[in-house]
Amino acid sequence: MTTSMVGMRSKILWSVVGWLVVFVFFFPVLWMWLEGLKTEPQAASSPPTILFVPTLSEFQEVLSGDFPPFFINSAIARSASTLLGLVVGQPAA
Repeated sequence: MTTSMVGMRSKILWSVVGWLVVFVFFFPVLWMWLEGLKTEPQAASSPPTILFVPTLSEFQEVLSGDFPPFFINSAIARSASTLLGLVVGQPAA
């Protein structure tokens, strides 16, 4: 075997390994996104429903309810946490 063939095999192998790592890390994000497009019974079913008709009804139900106070509380907590992290980390910079 020539060195160029060995180098090409090495590149292909590392590409496959890289794509497998990306898939392993991205799969939970994809799964959560797909679960958000299911109805509640479909999302809670065991075994999981793989083939389904996507719907946004669950998002519509959440956004039409008492959503803003919870969002505001989360925004305040997020902002306070970020500010605290910046203040504590500032002496280290």
